[in-house]
Amino acid sequence: MEAYTWKERTEDGTILYKACHHAGRWTLETAPKVGRALKDEVVWEKVEMNRDHYETLRGLVWNKYQRKRCPWEWVDAIDKILEDMDKED
Repeated sequence: MEAYTWKERTEDGTILYKACHHAGRWTLETAPKVGRALKDEVVWEKVEMNRDHYETLRGLVWNKYQRKRCPWEWVDAIDKILEDMDKED
């Protein structure tokens, strides 16, 4: 299982995102950013991935691919998901 994380700043504070690739599927979890003392007590909540999440993930995976740290198939699979989202709209 591979996991990629990023954070977004909001009015309420910073939110952490963790996208995991396992068995050919991507899942996304989110949690509020906390200090080191509370890090073990954070509860990750699963969320449904939307277009913005896939675009951010694609950028992360693309950067990893350029450094030869992930296969091209992952970038291509995310591109196909984004294309399918365009067709649905």
